[in-house]
Amino acid sequence: MRHLMLIALVSTAAAAEAPLVTWNADGATLTLARDGSFSLEDGAGPLIPLGRLLIFDPDWHAVGQQGAAVELAEVRDGVAGVRARLAGWTVTQTVRPVAGGWEFDLAAKPAAPIKVNEVSFVADLPIARFSGTRLVFAPGEESRFPEKQPADHHFLSGPARKIVCGTEIGRAACRERV
Repeated sequence: MRHLMLIALVSTAAAAEAPLVTWNADGATLTLARDGSFSLEDGAGPLIPLGRLLIFDPDWHAVGQQGAAVELAEVRDGVAGVRARLAGWTVTQTVRPVAGGWEFDLAAKPAAPIKVNEVSFVADLPIARFSGTRLVFAPGEESRFPEKQPADHHFLSGPARKIVCGTEIGRAACRERV
């Protein structure tokens, strides 16, 4: 079964990338870098300091969207599009505003058959912001955000075909696209 994994990581770092576009909606700001990585914040500070695609080889070494060779980065008719080459993969991504947030559509295709452990969309979440709050990844993963940095930074993950970042604090959603 092919699927994209959404992994929530604990982070205190902030994304620093020249933006392709910055959108504001419902008191939140999404900043999309030319490589497709992004940050999301509201008036109280970072919600997702860094979100990006990672591809893990069989030995769990990762290559990330931030190291990609960008071939296309544009905003047309209110939709951001990115196409990049990343370690033998072509990554295409569109991001569009939707009610209450933004919709990300991602595809990663290898140029030739290749072994991987995982293709993941990773969202770093700050402890200072989410400590002790309830996290729900629809349709069924639920956890409580750790009070302090856990030994395993990958404390919650799940399969997803569509990821929607909303502006409601303490809530992230991933829904399968039919």
